[in-house]
Amino acid sequence: MAFVNYLSQNLAWLMSEKRLSANQLGRNLQMPAITIHKLKSGEQKNPTVETLHPIATYFDVTIHELMCDNLKLRNKPHTGKTNVIPMITWEDVLSWSPDKLVSNAIKFISTDYPSSEQTYCFVHNHDNTSIFEKGALLIVDALLKPQNRDYVIVTHKQNGSASIKKVIIDDEVFLQSLNVDLNNTITFNYDDYLVIGVIVGYIKYFRNV
Repeated sequence: MAFVNYLSQNLAWLMSEKRLSANQLGRNLQMPAITIHKLKSGEQKNPTVETLHPIATYFDVTIHELMCDNLKLRNKPHTGKTNVIPMITWEDVLSWSPDKLVSNAIKFISTDYPSSEQTYCFVHNHDNTSIFEKGALLIVDALLKPQNRDYVIVTHKQNGSASIKKVIIDDEVFLQSLNVDLNNTITFNYDDYLVIGVIVGYIKYFRNV
């Protein structure tokens, strides 16, 4: 399923629910009415986070919901729902936040994982692991707390590097390397390491996504 940008449709619906004109919403947000007009009409297709954030806050939705969900239908029962999540690069994993949705997303991918605004995916480009094939798409949820045998993304606080590890919980918490050349296990030290996401899904494509 191709990504659908619902921004103009959602903004029109939210404004109609509150019976707001572009001039009124602009005054409430201290934003030019012409900006509201362009967003509502779809003329502005790639607004900045600085523009989207006050609108999302005003209507009590997330930027992800404002951009990616059909808000008019979100409260209606829907079976077999697919969610749309942003795909970012591995280099952007360390700095990922939902506020960077517009600027950092390469594209958007549909998935049946019950995603949150803290869910994203990236292409696994390393070929030295026996778990994830090179070129596979890994789905990450940054809100989950790691459990035993989870695969996680951890960052080393001193050098700022990120890597994928397997969590082993047995009295203590250990991090196991996925690198087949190393195959080492270290004790998880909260002073040295920080878990920034749990890998919750794995999609293998036979063509480039």
